[in-house]
Amino acid sequence: DYFDQGDYLKGYLLNSIASIATDQISEYFENIVTTKNNKTLSYSPGYCGWHVSGQHTLFQFLNTKIIGITLNEHALMTPVKSVSGVLVSGKPDIHKFKPSFPFCKHCRDHSCIPRMK
Repeated sequence: DYFDQGDYLKGYLLNSIASIATDQISEYFENIVTTKNNKTLSYSPGYCGWHVSGQHTLFQFLNTKIIGITLNEHALMTPVKSVSGVLVSGKPDIHKFKPSFPFCKHCRDHSCIPRMK
């Protein structure tokens, strides 16, 4: 709404805060499930080799109407700052892989690499 009203600073700040909050929520759940011997990471469609179209399959198993999340034909969730995915827990080595997926050449931040380490 702020962007639509021309208040780009408020729109940018609110967008940034919402992005940080969603990342922290995912990290919070990773930390809850991680144990002394197992590392837990969240994986979401569109990251780490899971094509964004996987969002449609994931949503078949979720009752998203209860929490008010919808998915459009392009796999974009509404509200936009929603997070979906799975938590994968196991020995730390299960998270180490070479990011050689077709879309990695277009990735700008390679944020999966530090997470895998």
